[in-house]
Amino acid sequence: MRRRFSLLALFAIATLPLLVVLAQTSDAPTCEIVAPDLGSYIGDWCAIWIRVDDPQGPQTVENVTLTVTTSPPKSKSFVYTTSRYNDTFFYANLSLPYGRLELTATAVDDSGLQGSHTIWVIHPFPVPYFNSFDTPTIHFFESWGEDLTNWTISPAGTWHVNYSNYHSPPSCFYTGPFSGPITITLVSPPINLTNWTGEAFLSFWSKINQTPSFTIPPTDYCCVEVSTDGRTWYLLSPYIVGYWSWSFFGRYSLTKYVGRIIYLRFKLVASSSGGGAGWWLDDIIVGNEKKVLVLDKLVKHFSCDSLDEWTYSGDWSVCTSTYHSYPSCICCGSFSGNKRYTITSPRISIPSVNDGQDIYLRLWWKFLIDQDCRVVVQLYYDGLWHSIGEFRSSLKRWRSSSFWITQTSGKRIKIRFMVEGYSNYASFQGLWFDDVTILVFNRRIATKGNITGWFSTENSLWRVTPIRCYSYNFSLWWGDTSTCLCYYGVSYPLDLWVDLRDVDHAYIHFHAYWNFTDPQSCASLRVCYDESEWVLLDTFMGARSSWTTRQYRINGGCVVRIRFQVEVYSSYAIGFFVDDFAVLPTTSDTASPNVSIVEPKSGAWFNFTNVTCVWQGEDDVGVCEYEVRVDGSSVAVELPPTTTNY
Repeated sequence: MRRRFSLLALFAIATLPLLVVLAQTSDAPTCEIVAPDLGSYIGDWCAIWIRVDDPQGPQTVENVTLTVTTSPPKSKSFVYTTSRYNDTFFYANLSLPYGRLELTATAVDDSGLQGSHTIWVIHPFPVPYFNSFDTPTIHFFESWGEDLTNWTISPAGTWHVNYSNYHSPPSCFYTGPFSGPITITLVSPPINLTNWTGEAFLSFWSKINQTPSFTIPPTDYCCVEVSTDGRTWYLLSPYIVGYWSWSFFGRYSLTKYVGRIIYLRFKLVASSSGGGAGWWLDDIIVGNEKKVLVLDKLVKHFSCDSLDEWTYSGDWSVCTSTYHSYPSCICCGSFSGNKRYTITSPRISIPSVNDGQDIYLRLWWKFLIDQDCRVVVQLYYDGLWHSIGEFRSSLKRWRSSSFWITQTSGKRIKIRFMVEGYSNYASFQGLWFDDVTILVFNRRIATKGNITGWFSTENSLWRVTPIRCYSYNFSLWWGDTSTCLCYYGVSYPLDLWVDLRDVDHAYIHFHAYWNFTDPQSCASLRVCYDESEWVLLDTFMGARSSWTTRQYRINGGCVVRIRFQVEVYSSYAIGFFVDDFAVLPTTSDTASPNVSIVEPKSGAWFNFTNVTCVWQGEDDVGVCEYEVRVDGSSVAVELPPTTTNY
């Protein structure tokens, strides 16, 4: 009996801590988020109040943390500490991200026990809202495969400009067919990163046809190297082996070289048994691609329709035969020999900005350089001219360039364009520039592409992609079902909330491209004004062979939920693409749009029956379509993107 009693006693003693722990779990603290309310709309700053209660008594809750989780498909979580208001309440005043947010409060008492409570709220985007689905870039260097001037080629003649196969028109760099053993290199001009303190990255598009190598390391490959002196080279990219169709290679970090001058070397190596049809390179960019910039204010815009504000020396004029925006631009004529032409803006007052803001000079331009010439962009402040960009090879198509000029904060500046021939053999064909703008941006950090604040589900297949875009590098894409898992007949929504409480109405404006292979599959655009009933604005079915522009008027006076929705019923669909999405507010539209026919001229005579009519339109709230009347009948036509005016 004594032996059995002692065993039971030991069993009771061994299980006592477990019984105590089980008893303590019922005494965990409770907490409740009492402000804001579930499903409510919040502003840029949000006061969050949390009520706590602990069965162990007042003041036993030691801390309350608040976890904020952004919505999928780009979910992120942020943890904040709160402050004690009294024995019952904790609070936090936070600046929260945009979109649908999940707030979870967790209370911990002096025994380590926890209680939690979760709600969701909406932080709508302010308007105007614009999203190109890119992380906007600052380009320190760009080459569009059009001009090999100032590049170093080895062996001589192995690289040339190719006009028959490229990623973006009209051309790319190409080696031509080759056979081993051979090493072919292409070295960039010097790239100046000395005036930059942030991050920098290399990206490019490439197509490769080369004998595959199955050894480690490979004997036949392509790669990119970097150097600070043009003599010692360091591998920047991994070895690229085999056959590649046009593909995007990018986000190779150059941040460790910021503050220095660098060179890039594109190198192809073929062994004695190797060879191939060649290596194609296009759209080579060195820039900063880690910051999302949200427009804060427009400081100055030069439309370049007149020379009245500008001071110049040399052959400068207003050009109406080519321009970025109608009706004209400013241009410099051709010359040869040792000459220097300059054009200078009036003084511009730059506002002071804080640490979270950046100032940029942006413009559209193109220029043609034959030899021994340079185009320089300069700023005048602090009593000196400072060079912010120098170019010695042609830019044959209209391109947008951005220059970081935050160093001019709070100063009065002037902008100067200088064209200079620096030898007797110099030859220059012209410079054209348009829409010179100075902008202040608020800086935010983001990952590749920008769909932060949009709401979907983790498996919705909505993403940002470089494979097809209207402008820049990325667009919004609902994905290719040949490579992604999807459930046929299921809807895939993607939502955005915008705050239109202070405006009468607004316009949704974007570019779209789609390809659905069966008559049931489609995409749609809907809006919801009361979080209950959806209004269908448009349906996208079939296939489009090119990008199209869409614009829709929506009501204001509330927070509006905008939804793109895709439904797929076939086994294959390329999908639905959206780019340059904007929500543009406006007041009541009381003025009629102005429309003028610019071709043919009034009173013109014709001896043929088919006449091409060209017109321009302008309206305070944007023109989205025209109605053309011919012989009493009429037809509505979509406004071409190039004539849209806001």
